[in-house]
Amino acid sequence: MDNRRLAATFDKIADLLSGRRAAPHRIRSYRNLARTLREAPDDVSKLLAQGADPTVLPGVGETLGAQIRELATTGTLALLQELAGDDLEAVEAQIAGSGQDVEHVLLSVALRLQGRLLQHLEGAEGLTRIEPAGDARRYRETVRSLIFVAVSSRPSAILDRLADYPGVLVAARTRTLMRASLREGLTVELRLVEASDFGVALVQYTGSTAHAAGLMERIGSLAGAESDAPGDASETSVYRRLGLPSIAPELREGRGEIEAAENGTLPRLLEPGDIRGDLQMHSTWSDGRNTIEEMVAACEALGYEYMAITDHSRSLTVAGGLDERRLRLQAGEIERVRQRHPGIRILHGAEVEILPDGALDFPDEVLAGLDLVVAAVHSRFDLPAAVQTQRILRALENPQVDVLAHPTGRKIDRRRPMRMDLDEVLACAAENHVAVELNALPRRLDLKDTQVRRACQLGAMVVIDTDAHSVDDLANMALGVAQARRGWLGANDLLNALPLGDLLQRLGLEPTDTTRGGGG
Repeated sequence: MDNRRLAATFDKIADLLSGRRAAPHRIRSYRNLARTLREAPDDVSKLLAQGADPTVLPGVGETLGAQIRELATTGTLALLQELAGDDLEAVEAQIAGSGQDVEHVLLSVALRLQGRLLQHLEGAEGLTRIEPAGDARRYRETVRSLIFVAVSSRPSAILDRLADYPGVLVAARTRTLMRASLREGLTVELRLVEASDFGVALVQYTGSTAHAAGLMERIGSLAGAESDAPGDASETSVYRRLGLPSIAPELREGRGEIEAAENGTLPRLLEPGDIRGDLQMHSTWSDGRNTIEEMVAACEALGYEYMAITDHSRSLTVAGGLDERRLRLQAGEIERVRQRHPGIRILHGAEVEILPDGALDFPDEVLAGLDLVVAAVHSRFDLPAAVQTQRILRALENPQVDVLAHPTGRKIDRRRPMRMDLDEVLACAAENHVAVELNALPRRLDLKDTQVRRACQLGAMVVIDTDAHSVDDLANMALGVAQARRGWLGANDLLNALPLGDLLQRLGLEPTDTTRGGGG
């Protein structure tokens, strides 16, 4: 049973438990397990057959580990039979349908696979240069194929090396090309070129069809001597011969980047080093896997100037949301952690539910005691567009709100974005000085790239948050940065690229404050 079927089964168990109003922490454990299995880079069933222990998977203890082994080895699960009862056959049919092969995978999964493949191929004898290209190099949110461009004095050696990669099924092979498929559903293409043609090939196989067409039009408009020029060894030299500055891979989508390059209006794109903090994450106080102190220490290790703990508010019971009493208790713990970690500014925030009528989950006097208020929709995604728009606008107009989390509510390949007037929402956020979030969770990446660009055009500031539910999730900031770059975002457009003093000023906090009221 492949990872998708395993994940679909545990997702269904979570659904069934939810229908029976089981304890929220139990439902969460199965949701988290499904996510872990779905995003695992290796085939879990095969690893178990080789003697691996399932408890090495993140968040998997003995009980869940035993259930993974039972399902992987027998194809069924006693717990599923117990929960489904007489409807077991229908439930299994739903699971089978949700576990079917797909033609693309999440960017996060594709990048892990790409890294493993690249490491494997780099061991080939005679290899002098190899670089990824295609969708993954442009950091598209989902990837259909992995493409590599390589130079080698022994072409057959690197082609053999790819053919030997575990799980590869070769579809086509010539002297300079191999196409194959991976068990994870992706295709792989390895192209061998001469060293002098490396830059041309990398440009050709990285950009979208629209970007390539735009370059071809420019080539056609150049003098014949230019178009007949010999191959180029670098991408920069290729663009230079076309009279253009180099265009970042993330922008090569045919969305006006060539014209911007011609006009000298390409943006200075955001760089990973511009990120100064992470302003949404969860701890064990709600549905996170790590303590506040563990999250703080991890952010400190990343060199951040600041970070925010934003556990869920009371209405989101499935995520262990905090009521006012627990929020006060959490404030005390955060203050104790601050004393032990003076090198990073720890903001006490909350991810506060936007109720169906647009009111917030806590009264204003409670919100005023927080350093950061992140407003979010987690329910009633099905409201009519006009009603949904007004719901969010009302929340944005509350002066206590600082950030609108995952604004469209989409989950890639699982949940469509909410119906609403996004332009109106973004304009309202800009008017009320509310930052709109680019949520870097691999399944969300919400806002999407074109919406990030639109937010900036409408004057809204963006914030890249990992929405981390564990220390490991903090690494997803890299996905958020890539998505922001695809949206033409620069450091000046980003809330969490602000120096600490500027951030505190925007939030209405003084450098020594621990709350908006300054009283701690």
